[in-house]
Amino acid sequence: MVQIYLAGKKPGRKMRKSFTLAELSIVIVVIGILAIIAIPQFSKLLEKSKAKEAFTNLTAIYTAERLYHIDTGFYTTDINDLDCFLRWQDWKLEEITCSDCATDFKARAERKSGPYVGYHLYIDQTGTIASNDGYPYTPE
Repeated sequence: MVQIYLAGKKPGRKMRKSFTLAELSIVIVVIGILAIIAIPQFSKLLEKSKAKEAFTNLTAIYTAERLYHIDTGFYTTDINDLDCFLRWQDWKLEEITCSDCATDFKARAERKSGPYVGYHLYIDQTGTIASNDGYPYTPE
């Protein structure tokens, strides 16, 4: 009796099915390309959500300042005078100032962590939120 063996297969051993090195390399390259495309987009969305923290808190300060102005006739520079609850995580309230507390105020928040550390956002008595140091995200 003549036995014929397939190349690479020894008698009595089962042939395993597996991926070749080339196939695995292609999969790794495709995953890498997808990561290169997705990570910057994710970073932008993450920073936008952190900017919303500042927008929300500055808007709360604006609303509380308006109510304080209605009650007293002037704006305050002391956050403890305002009836508002603020939750700061990636930002901090730098200061509330007014050149003439009967007519205007400006509150300033500073980014305290992440790639935009040190950037500032402002809100004034008109409710306008702005940045004068190039922070790229503004309220919509």
